Amino acid sequence: MKSIRIIAKLILLFSVGGFLLIYLFAVRNNDTRMVAGYKYEYSDYKRRLTVDDFQQFGYETIYSEVVETVGEENGEIGENYFYPYYELCDGTYVIIYFNYWGGSIAGISVADKKEILYSLLPRKVPCKNEEERERELLCAKQYEMNIIMELLGMEKWEKPEVLGNLDDPMGAYSEETLKRYTDMDLYIEIDYKFEDYEDSNDEPLFQSIIIYSNFPHQLVC
Repeated sequence: MKSIRIIAKLILLFSVGGFLLIYLFAVRNNDTRMVAGYKYEYSDYKRRLTVDDFQQFGYETIYSEVVETVGEENGEIGENYFYPYYELCDGTYVIIYFNYWGGSIAGISVADKKEILYSLLPRKVPCKNEEERERELLCAKQYEMNIIMELLGMEKWEKPEVLGNLDDPMGAYSEETLKRYTDMDLYIEIDYKFEDYEDSNDEPLFQSIIIYSNFPHQLVC
């Protein structure tokens, strides 16, 4: 978020008596605005922007090029990401999603005070490399048994002492491991996939666990 900015212009005027220093201050007003249902800090600029001003930007456009074309943003959305927003003359807002501060554009949306209205440039989520994917998969698989136990409603079970605290991962699913906790005849189907997601700034990992009883006759959860 940006605080009040003061632009100072120093003018040196030469006179018979020497140099006279005159400071002129121009203050940019700060306020707040509701953008897509949330309140954000707002800095006012005397300009009239329309959606057409932003249609020229693409995935290769970087932040400095946006500023050179339409000026600085009225504010920023969020804390962990760099999503500046611009106020349009019709009362709506353009939100630009940058991959990182100063970097290229990942997407552009148009919003009003309550919600996102439509996408001007669809969000382009950066793909993770193989090392990042393998690391996330390994971590997720360590909690497969934890999730299965929770889905079965088995909140009270005795875990091997080696696992320590209840929050410790119980490990990947196996039929042998599951039979240590239940005599139910179950079939577990587990799937993983990386997909794009509108509200994410990264490629998220989706985990799907389906439990069947006397497979394939009855779905448990």
